[in-house]
Amino acid sequence: MEQNLSFDAKDWHDKEITIRHYGRGPKKMGEGVYKFGAALSLPVILPKRGWTLVNKARSYVYLKPPEGVKPPFIINVKVPNEEQAKAIFSTLYERGKTWAGQIGEWPAIYLHNHQGRAYILENDLQTGSTLEKLASTFDIPASLSLGEYGAWKVSIVARNGGVDYSEYSNWTD
Repeated sequence: MEQNLSFDAKDWHDKEITIRHYGRGPKKMGEGVYKFGAALSLPVILPKRGWTLVNKARSYVYLKPPEGVKPPFIINVKVPNEEQAKAIFSTLYERGKTWAGQIGEWPAIYLHNHQGRAYILENDLQTGSTLEKLASTFDIPASLSLGEYGAWKVSIVARNGGVDYSEYSNWTD
C-alpha cells in the first residue's frame, strides 16, 4: 500500500518575491491581463491574493491583478528555510521512491537515484528505418525541485555523500 505523504508548511517563513511577467495578455482576454510562466504555481498562489485567473495554458498562465496593482508584481509567500527543505529531501530520499505533489503552495517533484541512458541513432541502409543503439548509461543522483522558475524555487541534489542546495527567486533579465 502506497504511503500517503504530507509535509507541514505552517512553520515556513514569509518571503517577498517579485513575479516576472512576459507582457500583457491578448486583447481578447481583456484589459490589465498579464502573461506569466510558473503555470503550476501562480494559478494556486495569486488567486488567494485577489488576482483573477483568466486562462491557463500548458506553459503559461494569464492573470489579472487586483485593481490598482501594477508591475513590478511583489507578493509575500511562505517558503521553507534551507534546513526545512533539506528535511523534506531527507524524508523523500529515505522513502526511496520518486514522488510528485504539492507542499504548501508549491509544486514539488522528487526524483530518486536512477540511471540515464544515451543512445546513438543510426539509419539502416537496407530498410531505411532508424535504429537506436545504447551508447552509455550513467547515474543520475536524487533531486528535489520545490517551487517553479518564474516565481520561487529550491533545488536540492544529492552529491558526494551530501546535498547541494540552491534557492532561486526574483529573476531579472
